[in-house]
Amino acid sequence: MLTLNSTIVRNKNITWEVIEEKAILLNPEEAEILQLDKVGAEIWNCIGAKKRVSELIEHIINVFQVNKKTATRDCLSFLNKLNAFGAVREI
Repeated sequence: MLTLNSTIVRNKNITWEVIEEKAILLNPEEAEILQLDKVGAEIWNCIGAKKRVSELIEHIINVFQVNKKTATRDCLSFLNKLNAFGAVREI
């Protein structure tokens, strides 16, 4: 399970495309597709290089003007879903 102190990177085997502020991720190993909304696509774009989860949360707070409690809860939930999908891994 990812935490605020986790550092994550993208899985290089994931194929993805951004379409109209949304992202579509394909995990070819599992033949699964995951569609991300605008916020999810923003987070995905930020994970281009290794990132600490707490840095991603601060970015989302600044871009979408949400409070820290909500951003923390929602980002951790989302990042753990990405991790379970195989799109990111902790380093």
